[in-house]
Amino acid sequence: MERLELSRINFIDVVTLVFIVLLLSVGAAYYFHKPAPINTKIDVIVHIGDPVISKAILVQAETDKTVFWDSINTSLTVKGVKENFDAAGQLNSLDITLEGPGYIDKNNNYILEGQRVLINQKAEIHSNYFASGAIIKIENAN
Repeated sequence: MERLELSRINFIDVVTLVFIVLLLSVGAAYYFHKPAPINTKIDVIVHIGDPVISKAILVQAETDKTVFWDSINTSLTVKGVKENFDAAGQLNSLDITLEGPGYIDKNNNYILEGQRVLINQKAEIHSNYFASGAIIKIENAN
């Protein structure tokens, strides 16, 4: 008659148990130590200098209240659109003011949505339109 060994623990069982415990501990550490949400806001003014693009997106830029900035998957709020005209009265460029969660770090760098932003940095705005321009002004919105 054969004897059944039900309580035998082999190496694969131990490795599986250790893996599950490590996975649960990493998940618990992430759950209990979530990063604090950013409560301060940063305003960024993006200058769209191409007159053809400025004329094409003017109406849509004024109506859209949320846009995506560069490759960030969270939206920023459009606070305003300023039209700039040349001497002949033709629309020359647009200044789009964006507001989003950000702060000034200890080295006086502006951080918007986790990315450092600089004056004259290239900026792309995605919404129902696409516009490429440069940041001309950064300020604390609070």
